[in-house]
Amino acid sequence: ASERRKKAGPRMLAERDSPRERATISLHSFLAGSIAGAVGTLVGHPLDTLKVHAQAGRRSPSSLRCLFRGVGTPLIGAGALQ
Repeated sequence: ASERRKKAGPRMLAERDSPRERATISLHSFLAGSIAGAVGTLVGHPLDTLKVHAQAGRRSPSSLRCLFRGVGTPLIGAGALQ
C-alpha cells in the first residue's frame, strides 16, 4: 500500500479547500510577503544610502537615524510589491 507523505513547505491553494481555508492560506501568504518586503527594505535602505553617499563623494552619515531617513514610503510599498 502506498502512503501519502505530507510535503514540507508552504501549503498551496487547492480546489478542494473550503472558502475559509482558502482565505486563511491567502492571508498567511499576504502577511509573509509583507513581512519579507519590510525586512528587505529595512536591510537594503541603509546600505543603499551609504552607496549613494559614496557615489556622490559625500562623507558617510554620522548616525543610524541618517541611514534610515526616508525609509517610511518604501516600507509602506514593500508589502504591496512582495
